[in-house]
Amino acid sequence: MTRIPSDTMSHELSKLVWSKAQWLESFSTGRNARPSHEIERVQRERRVLEQARDDYAKAAKRGEAA
Repeated sequence: MTRIPSDTMSHELSKLVWSKAQWLESFSTGRNARPSHEIERVQRERRVLEQARDDYAKAAKRGEAA
């Protein structure tokens, strides 16, 4: 299996972060609100994805500087 470059990983993770944010916007309040444990799970997943995205972005910048 070919390793995915860090800049591509960062870009793809950004899409996943966006998706989690959209879900939270749609389902955290109002008549479509999901149970609090689901909202907390998605918030946690978004934080994990954001951290991974940022780590890959930093790795991509290090690679460009080399």
